[in-house]
Amino acid sequence: MSVSVTIKVRKEVVKLAEKMVKYSIARSRSHAINLMIEYGLEKIIEEVRFWEKIHEDVDELKKRKIQY
Repeated sequence: MSVSVTIKVRKEVVKLAEKMVKYSIARSRSHAINLMIEYGLEKIIEEVRFWEKIHEDVDELKKRKIQY
């Protein structure tokens, strides 16, 4: 059962939550923050870095394909 709670978080946490949604690690910022609580911030940062690198690599491959 979910309960709504209004909290203030650091901007870095919101940015991280938005990246989690962008890379489909979480369905929403709320879900992302819940995952951070459950798994711990360090684990989430590692996960986001992993997916961020994959997306950067895919973008690089797309650029290379266009240049040929």
